[in-house]
Amino acid sequence: MISFESDYNNGAHPRVLEHLLATNDERTPGYGFDRFSERAKERIREACETPKAEIYFLPGGTQTNATAIDGMLLSHEAVICAETGHIAVHEATAVEASGHKVITLPSHDGRLWAADLERFMTVFEADESRDHCAQPGMVYITFPTEYGTLYSAEELMEIEQVCHRHELKLYIDGARLGYGLSGSGDLRREERGERREDCEARYEVRGTRYENQRSAPTGKANSFVEGEDSNLVPRTSHLAPRENAPRENAPRKMSLPFIARHCDAFYIGGTKVGALCGEALVFPRGDAPKGFFSIVKRHGALMAKGRLSGVQFDALFSEERTGGAVAAEQGHTEPRVAAEQRLTEPLYFAISRRAVELALEMKKIFREKGYRLFIDSPTNQQFVVLPNDEMHRLEKEVIFTHWEPYDEGHTVCRFVTSWATTEDDVARLRCWVLGEG
Repeated sequence: MISFESDYNNGAHPRVLEHLLATNDERTPGYGFDRFSERAKERIREACETPKAEIYFLPGGTQTNATAIDGMLLSHEAVICAETGHIAVHEATAVEASGHKVITLPSHDGRLWAADLERFMTVFEADESRDHCAQPGMVYITFPTEYGTLYSAEELMEIEQVCHRHELKLYIDGARLGYGLSGSGDLRREERGERREDCEARYEVRGTRYENQRSAPTGKANSFVEGEDSNLVPRTSHLAPRENAPRENAPRKMSLPFIARHCDAFYIGGTKVGALCGEALVFPRGDAPKGFFSIVKRHGALMAKGRLSGVQFDALFSEERTGGAVAAEQGHTEPRVAAEQRLTEPLYFAISRRAVELALEMKKIFREKGYRLFIDSPTNQQFVVLPNDEMHRLEKEVIFTHWEPYDEGHTVCRFVTSWATTEDDVARLRCWVLGEG
């Protein structure tokens, strides 16, 4: 059997294990005050270009989200996310358990549109009874999304501007951040064929007609689409630049420094990108909530052996000859300039990029077979609509996830690559999908 079930169904990258073993006999202070954790933080600051950043290592994604959101919000505040957001559907109400309502807005292939957020906040602020409601205090997005899709730099800037205008914090879940930053393709909206008006939700609540979302909006949180309230904001939102911040042209592709400049906090996922466990929560401007160390402890997310995460991220963000340089040395055709630019890079990005390259090879196999893509993902998660008989045939030799029913005869299935996926794995998948050999 070959497995494309997830990107956390194996151990750790050999370089991480080697670093753990090499440092195993050294005695260090606990709770993350060891030299390995400090060096890992410095390497992350350098990679993010944020010398003042405060960084905390937590054991897993749910702990990180629940702790960060609780720490950054006041007790009466809520967090807004897409209806497919991880905190809304796959974290067992961990955020709500600390008293913070999760308000969901329409999902567009996993993404939250700035226009939807602007419309919601405008209607909320015009509601005379708003003080009786959970007060929005944060926006949560994932990069990449739960469907493997990506925000463009322009889209992130638009969301950030709405947040700034309405005094909302912006928090980014980066469980698969390495794979997202390695995602292929030009992400500028106008160059991928999308118009601004196409990025706004189109639905009629009372007429029960819905487009571009998986289910009808319901409840107070989504009342902005009902009645005359929808006229409070024109269809095209005019998003003002962030005050006291230099104007910045949106780059063609996202980068770690760009993300750090355009949010209040984010985390760099290690569990799904080469580590045994662990996530690095980053407050780019060094403004972590007061007493955040104690907040982490209160949430049960503080490890006595904090060095476990520190050593792993020290390895993941250590630079080595890899990527284009190695490809050039092995006779591949990558241009010399690109090879020289990647002469050294953190291991984290090298292994993420390789996983995405193999995922795109996998996508070619599905297209060659004639399978329909449920979503055209440029990252390590690929969602394919399989006829049920084909699904049952493949699952005899391949492990993958049955994501959701598509119709009576088809199922949406998820195939995931990771840092540990090999060319042989993809070649074997090709044989089973195409019936070769």
